[in-house]
Amino acid sequence: MMFLAASSIAGCDQIPTLGPHVGEIVDEAKLAQRHGFVLVNVDNGVIAAINRTPHDTLRQHFADDRPVVPRIGPGDVLSITIYESGTGELFAPPTAQQLPYGTTKEALPPVTVDPHGMFSLPFGGTIHAAGRTPAELQSVIRHRLGGRTLQPQVIVTVLSDKTNVVTVTGTVRNPGRFRISPASETLMQIVADAGGSTGLATDTVLQLTRDRRQVAIRLSDLLSFPQQDIHAQPGDYINLVQDPRYYLVYGAVYKSGSYPLPVDKITLSQAVSGASGMIDAMADSRGVFVFRYEFPQVVRDIPPRQIVSAPAGANAAGAAMVPVVYRVDMKTAAGIFDAQAFQLRDRDLVFVPSAPTVDWQKFLDLFRLTTSPVVSGTTSAIEINRGF
Repeated sequence: MMFLAASSIAGCDQIPTLGPHVGEIVDEAKLAQRHGFVLVNVDNGVIAAINRTPHDTLRQHFADDRPVVPRIGPGDVLSITIYESGTGELFAPPTAQQLPYGTTKEALPPVTVDPHGMFSLPFGGTIHAAGRTPAELQSVIRHRLGGRTLQPQVIVTVLSDKTNVVTVTGTVRNPGRFRISPASETLMQIVADAGGSTGLATDTVLQLTRDRRQVAIRLSDLLSFPQQDIHAQPGDYINLVQDPRYYLVYGAVYKSGSYPLPVDKITLSQAVSGASGMIDAMADSRGVFVFRYEFPQVVRDIPPRQIVSAPAGANAAGAAMVPVVYRVDMKTAAGIFDAQAFQLRDRDLVFVPSAPTVDWQKFLDLFRLTTSPVVSGTTSAIEINRGF
């Protein structure tokens, strides 16, 4: 009797299982202050709240989005052309191109803006160019030459733009540096100029580094919500990284493991079916769980009657992502419909617990395995005694 009692106690604590049972997860959720996750029973109201999931956008991080006016900066190479009219032109040599009405055109040698943003103009002295547009610089040069020549007209063109550029690297077909034109291209237009991503948009993450801040967003989100695209800024660094989406399924299913999240949406029922379904002799379909880090806005929208337990401040505004465990009772018809409507997201973990009776059967098997040598030994002793 002492041996059986000891075996019972040891068996209950040490029998291997696939994970926690439905009751164990519910009991643990009641200690929400300690474990810090929210347990939610899924119904139509919960699914409606989940479907209103907010989309992370770049405008949340760079709200001051505005078109870019390209300006001259250090390192830029400028072409300066001066038109003069009348006689005794300042720049025109005898062989200068003669235009109608006594006007001459002279293209000066290309000039490079120095690190201080300055350059030297013949007969015009040192001129500060950095921070000015070509049109503004034209006006400055025209005023500098106004007292030395008759009605000068100036055209400034940027031959080599080192200031208004965006660097694009990573999994793009043509990485490099791309100039922002006066049309003020957006990030997606710059990526398109680089040939686009070499992988699926859903598996590609765009990392934008600007003003010592780095923000990442999936390329598919920018494609799905083009109104959230922002203008590229001089000095932006865009890096495209392949980060395939996936979800996990384990527990009382035939094929546990990691599965790629397809381009199209996938539901909980499809995920379980993709794992070859639940094991009839083991699974407890009363509670199929989805573990997820959820947006606080979604937690706030979940009907309170469906929240089994939650730590204080779990749905506070401005809080970080909230660990949530969704429970779907697939033993009911309503639960099966809920499973068909529940959409999985990247990094979701689907867990199908085993029924408590499975552990009881394991205990019985362990009991028989543990006691069988004792019984057979006793039987042998009796047979030996009978033999004398």
